[in-house]
Amino acid sequence: MPAPIRLPLRRLGLAAAVIAVGLLVIRLTGADAGPGADPTSPAPAAVTTALAAVTPATFDRVGAGTVAARPTSIQGTPLTGDGKPQVLYVGGIFCPYCAAERWPVALALMRFGSFSGLQITTSAGNDAYPNTATLSFARATYTSSYLSFAGLEQRDRAGRQVQAPTVAQQAVISRYDNVPGHSDHPIPFLDLGNAFRILGTQVDPGLLKGLSAAQIAGSLSQFPSRVATAIDGSANVLTAGLCELTQGQPVAVCASPGVRAARAGLPAVPGQPGQR
Repeated sequence: MPAPIRLPLRRLGLAAAVIAVGLLVIRLTGADAGPGADPTSPAPAAVTTALAAVTPATFDRVGAGTVAARPTSIQGTPLTGDGKPQVLYVGGIFCPYCAAERWPVALALMRFGSFSGLQITTSAGNDAYPNTATLSFARATYTSSYLSFAGLEQRDRAGRQVQAPTVAQQAVISRYDNVPGHSDHPIPFLDLGNAFRILGTQVDPGLLKGLSAAQIAGSLSQFPSRVATAIDGSANVLTAGLCELTQGQPVAVCASPGVRAARAGLPAVPGQPGQR
């Protein structure tokens, strides 16, 4: 079954057709945070420290883990930023599937660099998988010698637009963030340097039900927990794709057993020899 993705439709008349192909359709503007303020706040040390504390041994034990969506290869002009391969993430704070996907995205990228300004928040309170604890990339800065990162959170927890894509980002979204037969662009969407894309979430948000951000982050070192198996495994798969972009650097990460195991299911990059 395809991984759940959210099609930001302006109308619901396509619901039957989308359900017929196994996709979950939910209105983009239907999320409502309900009474109370937006819970977004700076990520506490308990979260960022736990993310950074996942050991190479844990990643190696998890391997590919349980991954709901895998990268597919795409072909186009390499996507770059600051002279380095760029990762483009597109999502929305209200979206529970985006909430689940941010965890492996952050975890994988932290193997190549570091974040500052990460925040924690929750998905919408009256949506599927309400109040799923998550990170936010809206105010985050990523620093790496190997990669650049653009995290685009288009809508807030109540569905209001907060970030718009640049012209260049919109061109990538228009070309690669699509489902056959539909004109809208599903989220979450992840583009790895225009070499791979992921439509939908790699992680079942149901696994995160009732957990705080600190509990989720702490669970990532607790193999064989279901949360670690899903998120660490998804991070390994992403890492394998990123290692294709960095030509296998850093070696300690890209040559690790966990990443090699995850790379086995990765499609070939058109026109590139790869690092397998």
